[in-house]
Amino acid sequence: MGPLIWHSKPELRNPVFIGAFGGWADAQEAATSSARYLVHSLEATKFAELDSEDFYVFTRMRPMVMMDDQGKRFIRWPANEFYFWKNPKGGSDLIIFVGLEPQIHWKTYCNLLLEVIEAYQTKPTLLLGAFLDGTPHTRVPVITGTGSTPQLREVFAEAGIFGARQRPTYQGPTGISTAFTLECEARGREYGMLWGHAPHYLQTSPNPKVTHSIMQSLLKFMPLPVSLDPLLTAAGGFEAEVSKALANNLELQAYVRRLEQQYDGGLNAQAPQQSSAQQQTSTGGQQEELPSPDAVLKDLEDFLRRRQPGDQGQSGQSGPVGPA
Repeated sequence: MGPLIWHSKPELRNPVFIGAFGGWADAQEAATSSARYLVHSLEATKFAELDSEDFYVFTRMRPMVMMDDQGKRFIRWPANEFYFWKNPKGGSDLIIFVGLEPQIHWKTYCNLLLEVIEAYQTKPTLLLGAFLDGTPHTRVPVITGTGSTPQLREVFAEAGIFGARQRPTYQGPTGISTAFTLECEARGREYGMLWGHAPHYLQTSPNPKVTHSIMQSLLKFMPLPVSLDPLLTAAGGFEAEVSKALANNLELQAYVRRLEQQYDGGLNAQAPQQSSAQQQTSTGGQQEELPSPDAVLKDLEDFLRRRQPGDQGQSGQSGPVGPA
């Protein structure tokens, strides 16, 4: 048995591939939360996965020991899973992939993804991502994106995706998303990318507000029977909790107001040419000074302690999660 494990091989009609990778290109888990929200909302079925043994160094990324409902312990390994959804109204079905950026064997990993994609001749291949940016938590998160063909870029532009008509020009350290899309390009496969911009001064996950914006943009491009109401409620609760946590930090409040002015002036809709590790906040080309990390962490400490993965704060809604 190889690293690609097929549990079934469903018959699908003109499927579209939607994928997200945890890690480098998943700031505040907004991208993988979007993919999981799709899986959960559509009740998609897992049909294949990649064996984690070939792609991770477990002394660097530790598997988790868990307890099931019967009190029996088990190991949760890093997961890379494929799900399918059949459109009951005809048209295109979906393949949804939720994975985690591998630590080793990137070329093999990309080839295995493309083995599934080419087996079903999906078109297009669409990736979701998120990175940290100088965007305020009090505004609608910016979504940028691009496509590999003029036709797809035009479709994205008509859906209101910022920067859709531009091709990426970033050069430097990169992640699995870029490695994968460049392999798609080498094989002549059409692909698109949607990126959510997450507030870089928040060190908490998940961020349902960015997830909601990614999903909203995705549904403009591809109408699906998915309600975003739970995400909208969760996003409102998230914003309220963050604002409450920052209420006593005048320095950070002043910084957020500067970001709001920048956003409202239309200066924050930048193309996602850098990963979260390289993003800088700028105003008029000049670097904006951040509040001290100690000041930020002091006021966010209680907020971060309260929030656990899957918790959506005051909204009372469960997190945008699907099958584990």
